[in-house]
Amino acid sequence: MTKDSRTGCSNCFFPKQVFLTAFVLVVLSITSHAFAEGKNPPLQLVITSADVTTDGRILQIRGVNFGLPNLPGVLLGGDFRPMNGVVALSTRDGVSVPVPSNLGPGTYLLTVSRGPSNTDYGTFDLTIGAVGPKGEKGTKGDTGAKGDKGDKGEKGATGATGAKGDKGDTGAIGATGATGATGAKGDKGDTGATGATGATGAQGDKGDTGATGVAGVQGDKGDKGDTGATGATGSKGDTGLTAHAVEPNAYTLGKNSTFSISSACTGGKKVLSGGLALASATNRNFVQVIESYPSGPETWTVTGFTQGGIEIPVLVRIVCAFTN
Repeated sequence: MTKDSRTGCSNCFFPKQVFLTAFVLVVLSITSHAFAEGKNPPLQLVITSADVTTDGRILQIRGVNFGLPNLPGVLLGGDFRPMNGVVALSTRDGVSVPVPSNLGPGTYLLTVSRGPSNTDYGTFDLTIGAVGPKGEKGTKGDTGAKGDKGDKGEKGATGATGAKGDKGDTGAIGATGATGATGAKGDKGDTGATGATGATGAQGDKGDTGATGVAGVQGDKGDKGDTGATGATGSKGDTGLTAHAVEPNAYTLGKNSTFSISSACTGGKKVLSGGLALASATNRNFVQVIESYPSGPETWTVTGFTQGGIEIPVLVRIVCAFTN
């Protein structure tokens, strides 16, 4: 059982029939980078309602700026578990997704995301199961300890160039300068007029034979020859890959640590390719992959390190098949 630090809810199993109430918690921050460049930021994604069908199997989520027809990601719970099977509603104002069969009564954080920007996602607190009476107000808790100093923020964008200043006043006339040095020698004069034609000279000797002339133009293309006989049938090629499949393995990366994680093909299949996938796009700046390579005929390994002071859920996905 896990407890969400943002909602205070505990996850547990629940019967098929559920009653769901949704309260809107919308993040409306706009990145300063977009303002610095003079561009309008993306429109804020907003979730306006959510309800479960009468059979308790499908969660319908409605709102604005979901990015349709491109389908957004839907995450549930403080550990940002991705929900599969997202489809657009026929009304084009939201999406639907199957309700996990092992989701218990309680309050969960529901997130809809179309991208990495602050305006690209919205959140809900979802209460699953009957809502009990409001409890008595608790006593005020003790003041928490002072948190650690945050990391240094990134350098802000360069500001825009200021407007051109007004033209300055004309300066006073300067004093007369000293006499300049003697100039360089002038250019050569024009050629004189042509002289009178001289008397005709004696006939010269016969000249040498001239060079061979240029080759003539190429003749017309000849008629097409007859088609040759059909060649013999080649031998049968080798059998290609079979039973192709993608096999994922889930891991949780530790806080501010290095990692080396692997995933192996099952049933004697060989690994063709692989890679690392994040469970949430918001964690992409906190994971650095150093190597991603086949560490054996059936195994793929990924190494790297984490930062940001949080545990990060990931998947090592590999492509496997029988080879001949």
